[in-house]
Amino acid sequence: RLAWFERRPLFGVSVVAARSQNRISSLAKQIRNLGGTVIEVPVSRTEAVDPARPEVSEALDQFEAGRYDLICFTSPTGVTFFFDLIKSRGLDARAFAGYELAAIGPSTARELAGHGLDADYLPDRFVTEGMLKALEKVPMADREVLVARAEVGRDLLPDTLRQRGARVTVMPVYRMVPEDPPQAVLARAAEAGFLTFTSASSVRNLLATGAIDPVAFSPRVVTIGPVTSEAAREAGFEVAIEAE
Repeated sequence: RLAWFERRPLFGVSVVAARSQNRISSLAKQIRNLGGTVIEVPVSRTEAVDPARPEVSEALDQFEAGRYDLICFTSPTGVTFFFDLIKSRGLDARAFAGYELAAIGPSTARELAGHGLDADYLPDRFVTEGMLKALEKVPMADREVLVARAEVGRDLLPDTLRQRGARVTVMPVYRMVPEDPPQAVLARAAEAGFLTFTSASSVRNLLATGAIDPVAFSPRVVTIGPVTSEAAREAGFEVAIEAE
């Protein structure tokens, strides 16, 4: 009983969390709760887009006017920054009256719930393909759909919904800006047992530091899903574990 600390599942294991600086703490906290040592490597940070950008302001005008039928959120960060944008116009959750909402996964749904909103569509698989499957039986002909997402993202969701007959507006609500982690942190990362990637952009941003040789990198690579795994393999990493 006295050795409960040493018996935690990740005791003695060091894990690198390479992700956005804004989102690193939740993953790190869970690893520490399991007994692991976390090496936090912030490879990017999120920034709000300029609300004066034409594609942003026009999409907000249409939202405020109640012109959309469905709003798709592809990340919790997208929800956070979308609310920041509508708050700047004096709006709150009441502005969503009459809209159907789709969330790409439980974290995104929880972020919506934190603002008092329930997702109408939540996929079984927390990737774009899963969201498309969740919307498979939803009539899309002539529907107005807003996709709130990062400035750079996969076009699979909007393109497929257009093929199904929807009129889709893609609204960038935040952007990812690469960061240069301290060299001392990168040196510690190379000696860790595991390296976690939670997005394709985190793979690219870590590689952009120039401090990591994927082929010679010793930690076992763990990814959040198939899209991130593909990015990791393209970068030269060998993926050891992919989250189900």
